[in-house]
Amino acid sequence: MKTRTKNWAAIVTIASTSTALLAGCGQTQSANTSNGSASIAPKQNTASTNVVAPTHLVNYSNASGSVVWAESFTTGPVAKQLVSAFEKKYPKIKVTMQVQPSSTDTNRADLTATISGGSATPDVYMGDVIWPAQFAHAQLAAPLSDYLPKSFWNRFSNGLVQGATYNGKVYAAPLFADTAFLYYRKDLLQKYHLFTNNLGAGQVGSSDDCEEGWSKIRLCLARCGLRGLDL
Repeated sequence: MKTRTKNWAAIVTIASTSTALLAGCGQTQSANTSNGSASIAPKQNTASTNVVAPTHLVNYSNASGSVVWAESFTTGPVAKQLVSAFEKKYPKIKVTMQVQPSSTDTNRADLTATISGGSATPDVYMGDVIWPAQFAHAQLAAPLSDYLPKSFWNRFSNGLVQGATYNGKVYAAPLFADTAFLYYRKDLLQKYHLFTNNLGAGQVGSSDDCEEGWSKIRLCLARCGLRGLDL
């Protein structure tokens, strides 16, 4: 049956993953609700994701209206490419991009004030790994798992979904993840007696001498006028 989606008081993509969440009092849109699954064909994850069943499953195939996406982390053409693909799949929905501050703290403060103040936009926004729980706790985010089929979350790793989960419900969709790797020369660490406890096991930084080792490295870099990974 034809219905209208209610206004959101919500949030939309750790550190190193960025998540997308639904947010504050958005534009009224029309959509079809049904008891079946939405027309989504995700790539199945090899591991099952434990997500609660949706309570307001919506068929978005005939949805119409406008969406304001507040984005700050995506650079280059990626964001526009995503919007273009979305509007091609849902031609009755117009997406407007709203540029947010690049500083995470400033962006969070701005969105918190905007959404809690009852602003009609943005509808969707990007945030950091700890935002889903924070905004959900403050009732500034909508539980996406209430509106999307359980199969939707199978495309993501369990860790990413769990990171966006608060009190059993998923409040954000992972958008991208950054991964950092640490490379080291075992012979040099042995020469300068750094991380000596676990070098043989290949577990640098996991022992009691971890902090002492990193302190020595940071001091050496500073003396040489160099800056390394913030550890």
